Amino acid sequence: MSISKLFLFAKNTDASASMRGYQYQVFKTVETWLENYLDHVDEAIYCDYEEDIFQHNELTQAATFRQLKLYSTPFSFRSEEIQKAVAHFFMLHVKTDYAAKNKEFVFEANSRIAEYREGNESDLLRRWVANQEALPDALLPECAKR
Repeated sequence: MSISKLFLFAKNTDASASMRGYQYQVFKTVETWLENYLDHVDEAIYCDYEEDIFQHNELTQAATFRQLKLYSTPFSFRSEEIQKAVAHFFMLHVKTDYAAKNKEFVFEANSRIAEYREGNESDLLRRWVANQEALPDALLPECAKR
């Protein structure tokens, strides 16, 4: 008996970065659905609706918005895509459709935060990431200002 083989991203093709990013988004959506199926989590999962992946649990009134990025270089708060992601998360936060929901915003990237350089604010991003569960009182105003 032969076992079928599946090759994804097996060779370097001419696919644009945005196409690879969208494929990754679809794969992560399917992965999320499979994890929910195995864990018996009953929630609707949307690909490329409201955010790259939007998960809505009607029972718990939870809404998770996930932004996925494939980067070829490290990123910082000065990166255009990071600024756009944070702005979009804010717009989803204030959207009245989700006012009564328990919202979570997740940013996932295959790269890392850039090394500190004058003006790139990577140090602020690194501190924000390290303190996600409980932002210190001094850090909160810095992040809000940014």
